[in-house]
Amino acid sequence: MNPQNPQRYATTQYLLGMGPMPPPTNTELAVAQLQHRMDQGAFANMGYMAPGPGYAPPQYISQPRDPIPSSQPPSLQLDVHVPEPAVQETATTQATAVPPTVLEISIDNIAPEDFLARICARMEIPDGDAQLGWKSSDDLKRDLPKRLSTEDDVKAAFDYFRPILLSKRRQKKIFMEIINLAKPAEKTAAAPKVTETAYRDELNIVKAALACEKHRGHNRWCYVRRDNEKGERCVPLGLEEVTLWARKLHEDKAKPENERELDDKCTKYPDVFKLDDMEKVAAEREERSKNRKKGNAAPEFHLHMPASMAGIFGDVSNAQPAPKRARDTEDSDNDSDDDAPAVSISDVLNVLHKKMPDLNYPQYEAALRGQGIAYANAIPRELLLLFARPTLRFLRVIRDLLVSLHPTRVEDAPSQRCSTLHERPPSNWAVIMRVVAAVMGWEKAEALRQWVLYSGMNEFKKETPRAFSEGREGEART
Repeated sequence: MNPQNPQRYATTQYLLGMGPMPPPTNTELAVAQLQHRMDQGAFANMGYMAPGPGYAPPQYISQPRDPIPSSQPPSLQLDVHVPEPAVQETATTQATAVPPTVLEISIDNIAPEDFLARICARMEIPDGDAQLGWKSSDDLKRDLPKRLSTEDDVKAAFDYFRPILLSKRRQKKIFMEIINLAKPAEKTAAAPKVTETAYRDELNIVKAALACEKHRGHNRWCYVRRDNEKGERCVPLGLEEVTLWARKLHEDKAKPENERELDDKCTKYPDVFKLDDMEKVAAEREERSKNRKKGNAAPEFHLHMPASMAGIFGDVSNAQPAPKRARDTEDSDNDSDDDAPAVSISDVLNVLHKKMPDLNYPQYEAALRGQGIAYANAIPRELLLLFARPTLRFLRVIRDLLVSLHPTRVEDAPSQRCSTLHERPPSNWAVIMRVVAAVMGWEKAEALRQWVLYSGMNEFKKETPRAFSEGREGEART
């Protein structure tokens, strides 16, 4: 027996008479039912077969394909910054800065009127009373906002942002900023504090009683302190001290009359004040103020100039008349100069030539004699007098002398002898400086150089310092 097949095992037992008949299997039942139907003639015409379904042509020929979704551009999203509803401000409170609300608006799928309604609802303002404007994030702060009141304004705004959002080159994100163009509500006056209304009358009384005629100013009052040793002196009080005084006076009035310590005339100060310390602090503050003013004062300058240049830079309008004895001394000096022996100009040029032979000073003797300078003391007296009172005439004398030292200029352009000094050879000015120094000394030459530098004659400024230095160096070398 095969225990793995119990059906066969039960059938074998039944056939050997060793067990009951086993129940029929499903296969046996199906075969029996089919046999029964065949006996009834269910399959009498076995040669007939029903036709099958017709041939179905390919789908791409007979029927269109399923619609393919078209690749349309995505909806453009624009960030709109909407300010928070306005908060009413008072005189003592200020509205805190609240960041705006950012709304993502699809400009392709929203109607202009819906956009305005959504903005007005977020700002909590009626649609009809809205005065809105907009600016782009690319606009400057000083740029005026554009109007956003009608549907056409909304369409114009969307048309402005559409090409920017479609651009692929732009990297910086752009947004739209909504601005409320309506004037803000006026600040409501805050209710006065209890402490301000409690002793306001006393404060006015104290201010009037402590007003000082000597020390006037903003928030400046004084308490006159009387002392037999030091006399009357002012103790400065500020707004803080005066307010404290008024509060103490208000509290003192609540006491019975026989217990009051303060009066409306402010003859006695409150006990909380330490006048000695307050007076000391005020004295130190005043001392620091004086020292600060002294430190800010402009420093004094004392300019010491040689006597030879006193007439050149001295202020004639402010000059004091010289004493008679000084004028007599000057006259005696001039007389002594006139009595000095005459020195030939040729001797002067020879001395200069021995000291500086390369400059060949004798070549200028004829030019100097042509100008009437045959002796050293024959230099025009007006030249000597005008050293102390330089005028334009003195410049002309010097200019004529410079031109005379350059014979080619006289021959080529005798009519323009005094016109263009800046075209003369640089050595001419050096020569006249050395001649003046040899005749009158280097002090007079220095006075001439200083006067030319500060006289405003530009044509002399470039040549004078170099000429004078050349003359000094030449003398030093000799």
